[in-house]
Amino acid sequence: MPDLAELPDPQFDGLVNFRDVGGLPLSSGGEVRRGWLFRSESLQEISESDADRIQSEHGIRSVLDLRSSQETVAEGRGPLGLRAVTYVNAPLNPAPLGLEHDPDWPAGELTAHVYRAFLDEPEGELPRALGMMPVLLQTPTLVHCAAGKDRTGLVIAMTLEIAGVEREAVLADYVRSSQANDLVNEMLFRSPRYLAHSRKVSPEFYEVHLHAMRRFLEVVDEEYGGVRGWAVKRGVNEGYLDDIASALRDN
Repeated sequence: MPDLAELPDPQFDGLVNFRDVGGLPLSSGGEVRRGWLFRSESLQEISESDADRIQSEHGIRSVLDLRSSQETVAEGRGPLGLRAVTYVNAPLNPAPLGLEHDPDWPAGELTAHVYRAFLDEPEGELPRALGMMPVLLQTPTLVHCAAGKDRTGLVIAMTLEIAGVEREAVLADYVRSSQANDLVNEMLFRSPRYLAHSRKVSPEFYEVHLHAMRRFLEVVDEEYGGVRGWAVKRGVNEGYLDDIASALRDN
């Protein structure tokens, strides 16, 4: 698995799980375009200085927020919400309460089941999120949710798979969030919403387990022939998928 740089990035006051996914190796050769697709935890606690850096140093002009509508209203968008950026909310609900957990499952298996459920939601936002990526990726884009590891991890991993990134590199990027997980949870638990949620669900949902994403992508391969096959079946225009790959290719 590729050895990726450590987190957190000290350039920010209020972000510890922010990163550029550029530089990941493509199966066809070359690498993902740098400075074009970013991921992070929620922007709700960033400083004005952080907002300046996001715009001026990284050139981010589009934000895809994967938090639920309740989260976005209750927690807010932080100072970037008042800046000139294209903002899109494609709400993916956080881990549900009351899920059955087999004690014999490996760590991460319950999370993989939650990821798997997003594939089949009849009115789910996951196809819409991927369908919007070609438009958003006309400019540097930031994708985030609350912790920046599950919903963000899901959309980023599927986007990278569409772009043709090597599987082990997709997984390495996913698991990087473990390096900042304690600090992210500190931020989340300052919110009564997330603190209450954490006390009602398996601790696994506030951890990062490589098995979760590996198993999820294996299921997508087995049932749909890969992320592209799933996206087309869910109504995402195949041309849009080509546009995602083109936008992220380092020409």
